[in-house]
Amino acid sequence: MAKLDPDKFRRLSARDLADIEQRFAHRQTRAVAEGAAQSRARRRVVRRILCWFAVLLAVACYISATRRRPLPKTPTPPPTEPIAMLGDAARRPAGLTEMQARLADFEFLAAGSQLAADTQIDYARRNLLPVEVANTVGIKMRLIPPGTFLMGSPESETGRSIDEPVHVRAIQAPIYMGTTEITQGQWNAVMTPQTNPSWYKSSGTAYPVEEVTWDMCVEFCEQLCKVEGLPAGTYRLPDEHEWEYACRAGTQTRFCCGDSWRTLRRFADFKESNARGTSAVGRRRPNAWGLHDMHGNVWEWCGDRFYEYQRPTVIDRQKRSIRGGHWHLTANDCRAASRYRLPPDSHGNVCGFRIVRELADVDNLEGLAAPEP
Repeated sequence: MAKLDPDKFRRLSARDLADIEQRFAHRQTRAVAEGAAQSRARRRVVRRILCWFAVLLAVACYISATRRRPLPKTPTPPPTEPIAMLGDAARRPAGLTEMQARLADFEFLAAGSQLAADTQIDYARRNLLPVEVANTVGIKMRLIPPGTFLMGSPESETGRSIDEPVHVRAIQAPIYMGTTEITQGQWNAVMTPQTNPSWYKSSGTAYPVEEVTWDMCVEFCEQLCKVEGLPAGTYRLPDEHEWEYACRAGTQTRFCCGDSWRTLRRFADFKESNARGTSAVGRRRPNAWGLHDMHGNVWEWCGDRFYEYQRPTVIDRQKRSIRGGHWHLTANDCRAASRYRLPPDSHGNVCGFRIVRELADVDNLEGLAAPEP
């Protein structure tokens, strides 16, 4: 066997050791660099998480503060002239009590409003009917006289849809219509608080009941008839043409207050004036017939199925008409002529209703020659 040269072994070992030390140094440097990069990446992830958390917290705080923030006060309209009550001479339908009514403030209402108010009072006096009444559960209603009007909108109207052609409609008989949408308090009085479906239930009983389906509204009317001992159908949802006739109250503009959405802010809660949720009913100005919230706040279910104006046939046998717009829609969608349709089982915190009372229990009502539309 050859002898191992110790000097040669030592020389090879020194080179190997130097090479090993160099490779180790490179690995150590690379490991430190990789560790620093990983640390920076983790810090970036943490910073992003903290930023998103801060954004979400700010949004939550804003939403919470907005919901608790009181709604801006609307200018209080000046006192108006009270309408003389009929007293014992009134032909009050069963279950109704005459209430003190006041004339509307015509300062911001559109042309035709004064004539409509005069017509309402004249018809009431000729037939000895109260202008304003309240039923046994406190629902206030205004007399809507018969007449004719132009339903729909002209092609030049901003926001118009093709299903709104102008045509003449007649209202053959007087009705009483709720001055406001049905409130949660009124719902509770008729249907019990346990059945109140409203999303904004904590807002108070003066807020409109919402989250109601068409069938729930019909059931409310049926139950109200039973409460007052009246024939079925005495209380009901308004038909679509009755609703628009009452909303317009003698006007032919986009809104009962004209064509400007800025003026509409005095009369309605909609996206440009209040996009935070529903408002207490009756806090905005009324139209010429004393009806509040006909534009905005919550959609109002109508009694009839959606039909085509040009051919008076139902074109959607499932969906029901719903009118008036709501707090989250723009002014264009809250016009007097705006039409919508929904399946009867639809509901949401934008769906409410108001009711009408027929006068079948009042005999010999005098007709009314309506002005030319």
